[in-house]
Amino acid sequence: LKNRRKRHEIEENGGGEKVKSKGYMIEFEDKPLVLKEKELAEKAVPSGAPRIGGISSSAKAKLRTDINKERTKLRTKRENIKNNIKTKLGKTRIKTITGNAVSVGSNELGVLGEYENVFNGIALDITTEEAEKVKIIPGVKSVSPNFEVHTMMMDSVPLIGADKVWQLDFEGNNCVSSGNECLTGKGVKIAIIDTGIDYTHADLGGCFGQGCKVIGGYDFVNNDNDPMDDHGHGTHVAGIAAGSGEGGLKGVAPGAKIYGYKVLSSQGSGNLDDVVAGIERVIDPNQDGD
Repeated sequence: LKNRRKRHEIEENGGGEKVKSKGYMIEFEDKPLVLKEKELAEKAVPSGAPRIGGISSSAKAKLRTDINKERTKLRTKRENIKNNIKTKLGKTRIKTITGNAVSVGSNELGVLGEYENVFNGIALDITTEEAEKVKIIPGVKSVSPNFEVHTMMMDSVPLIGADKVWQLDFEGNNCVSSGNECLTGKGVKIAIIDTGIDYTHADLGGCFGQGCKVIGGYDFVNNDNDPMDDHGHGTHVAGIAAGSGEGGLKGVAPGAKIYGYKVLSSQGSGNLDDVVAGIERVIDPNQDGD
């Protein structure tokens, strides 16, 4: 289908309800980096070994080197599998689809996203028939629809008893009685993966970047560094999570800092590929591999 993205409708089993999807999520057999890093860290400090002061600087350096080697291996295998998929589907070239680009030729394999941190795989703009062919390619673990996702509103702070937690210190005692600092989320960073954040709101700091409450983020819908909310749900969620109370809304962790990742449109909808991209970015906000 040239000059537009392929869209499919998947009918749910038993319900009759149709759920929209855009292409497919292709999971590879190798574990993602977060799991590989966990395994490498456990080898660096064997179970039962003393952890006073953490691992040595030399062990940390070796761990980082080993993780980078694993990253290179994953990327090499990913390229090999992409090329095998291209050949299997009779395509002549691979095309990365970014933002609102919609042009995909019949001879092109459209790649919606590539992942390695929390999910090892890719998102492809392919048909149901093509997805069946991809399932049998070596290195592919699973193939599932890239479902459309939507926002849902929810109740907030009192429902989970956060207002009671604010009265406690780190030892679980009443902070007023103990004189210790109360729990506010200070020192914690929270990622909001949603429709973006209106960081100009008083309860969310009124600004964006270092020195602000919303310290960073990215817009995966428009592919830019400004995760401004044009829907409202992400701002609502950010307020619940970490509103400061300056404008009247105090969230669960008012002392926390926020990263905003816009993965849903102004209509409050999107697809799993952008959600996974947001989660991937949370693992490495600066995209420096550390």
